[in-house]
Amino acid sequence: MKFKIEIDCGNAAFGDDENGADAGPEVARILAGLAHVIQTRGYLQDILLRDINGNKVGTAGFTEE
Repeated sequence: MKFKIEIDCGNAAFGDDENGADAGPEVARILAGLAHVIQTRGYLQDILLRDINGNKVGTAGFTEE
């Protein structure tokens, strides 16, 4: 079993830096929220990840790979 996280950092919530330097705070915010969901709800699949503006930016969840 694996736990996979995929986040698309290509929109305004992640900043304009081509190297991703501006994306750090938003990625950290999303990951903190994800940690809270996992801790309070337990085993989950296909967790939808949203940026600060409410846009879908990725998914996370356990897989059987």
